[in-house]
Amino acid sequence: HTDNSNSTLSLTINKPCVLYYEMAVSSEGNADIYTVSKNGNTIIEMSGKASYTMSSPYTDYVVLNDGDVIEWKYSKDGSDSSGQDCAWLKNLRATELGDVNLDGKVDIKDVIMSQKYVDDISDINDKLSQGAADMNFNRIPEKADSAAILRKIIGNI
Repeated sequence: HTDNSNSTLSLTINKPCVLYYEMAVSSEGNADIYTVSKNGNTIIEMSGKASYTMSSPYTDYVVLNDGDVIEWKYSKDGSDSSGQDCAWLKNLRATELGDVNLDGKVDIKDVIMSQKYVDDISDINDKLSQGAADMNFNRIPEKADSAAILRKIIGNI
């Protein structure tokens, strides 16, 4: 990446969803910054030779509504170079809120999967599934989320 430059990827959402992504950076610490923002508000910022690599990336999900803008931006200052002076983004995946089993629809199977997780009967290992189960946006799938998925299904009948 050249000095005093930026690389940006912006997505404007046209349907509410949960978006999963993986990211990493190798840069000059506290100078060359990789940020993720939602509607202009920074939600993640990293720099330096982060412990996250593309073989072991930072993973997260964000809940987005119609019209939201999510942006990944790498900013390189004009001073020193360190690391590889770059940022990575991969495995962007999206699903509808409530689609816990990621089959493209919200149905009773999603309620069951969510409730089994809440009751410690099974685990949800996929962060996108965890995000899809988080109907109240507190980052913890719980009984209220299972009930909200059920209400969503009943409302769609």
